[in-house]
Amino acid sequence: MKMKKFYLVIVLLLASIIFTKCKNDIVTPKILPEYLTVSSDEMKIYGRAIDAINFNSSRDVIYINDTTRKMPSYAIRDYSYIKNFYNALEEETYNSFLENSKKRLSIKSVPPTHKEKVFLCVRCGSSIIDDKLYGLIIFTSVGFNKSHTQAMVFVTMYAGWWSGSEYYLTFELKNNVWEVQSYVLVGIT
Repeated sequence: MKMKKFYLVIVLLLASIIFTKCKNDIVTPKILPEYLTVSSDEMKIYGRAIDAINFNSSRDVIYINDTTRKMPSYAIRDYSYIKNFYNALEEETYNSFLENSKKRLSIKSVPPTHKEKVFLCVRCGSSIIDDKLYGLIIFTSVGFNKSHTQAMVFVTMYAGWWSGSEYYLTFELKNNVWEVQSYVLVGIT
């Protein structure tokens, strides 16, 4: 009889804790941080990146996340590795990329050249990927060299819950147009 009362007290105590936690989560809204906004050059690079990694796609719609992500540690490759794919890559571009990719920035709109097919996915992240949201792209912040003629970004493209790919992309500014110089596949699932 005493054991039944003990278990009942434990169950009631746990239920009380769970109820209080759920109640607090519902009553107290989560305040999401406000990030700095990406630059117009970064938006141009994101547009060119979409073209580069979506080259063989019949997707009608692509979504981009409304914030950049921090560079995942598992995907960091050293300068010499990336330089193997783009020999003209300057070390300052690479270092700027590593520093900038630690920041989270807000993306307020889609690249201007992609308004027909690309949509902004507000507060998505990879947690909501399913068969209905096929083609979510998440960018890091862009790194530039000091003369602003080279750029580098890391892109994750989800193609469903268990499918996706990740790339490093390097760019060079030629005649006021950002041109892809290399894309390095980091991983595919």
